[in-house]
Amino acid sequence: MNLDFSRLKGNDSYHAMIQTIIPRPIAWVLSENDSGNYNIAPFSFFNAVCANPPLIMFSVGPATDNRDEKDTLYNIRKRRQFVVHIADASLAEQVTQTAASLPRNHSEVGASELTMSKMTKFALPRISQAKVALGCKLHQLQTIGDEGAQTLIFGQIMQAYIDDDVGYINDQGRIMVNPQKLMPLARLGGNIYQLPGDILTVRRPK
Repeated sequence: MNLDFSRLKGNDSYHAMIQTIIPRPIAWVLSENDSGNYNIAPFSFFNAVCANPPLIMFSVGPATDNRDEKDTLYNIRKRRQFVVHIADASLAEQVTQTAASLPRNHSEVGASELTMSKMTKFALPRISQAKVALGCKLHQLQTIGDEGAQTLIFGQIMQAYIDDDVGYINDQGRIMVNPQKLMPLARLGGNIYQLPGDILTVRRPK
């Protein structure tokens, strides 16, 4: 099969991309809305982009209802802070539930039976059930594309929570996270997720 992307409509390009660029990490993003409630939503166009400053990026598509933009983008544009969680296998159902569109200023917290915990030296809370949480401040917004434009949200990590069951400091003083204990969800195409299986270690050349 050979695909000429110049001849594909945006939706067809999207489906081809999400089924070939796999697996993708999931940013499970908490932001605060105008009512002081917490919006939670997953995004799988997501990754780390810089270490100094420590930046992550995730991409938000257009709203599918009558709103000008998705709640996550609206909240972050207005308040300039958010928390990105790395969800594990036990949270697959909740991650999927929080992808639903709710009226603005409603919260996914109660509907998904999630609880909140305070983060150290960061204004927003984290999802208690998630083993990794990154408290971020907005670094930059960038809108790209024409029809169905995406907005790239760049966040600078200010505080991180790593559960002691999955993270530790090794003998060289380096922060380590055990992926098989974390069991992070990764997104494939459609409603399909992937979990870590066999771990392959290959030494890099000197």
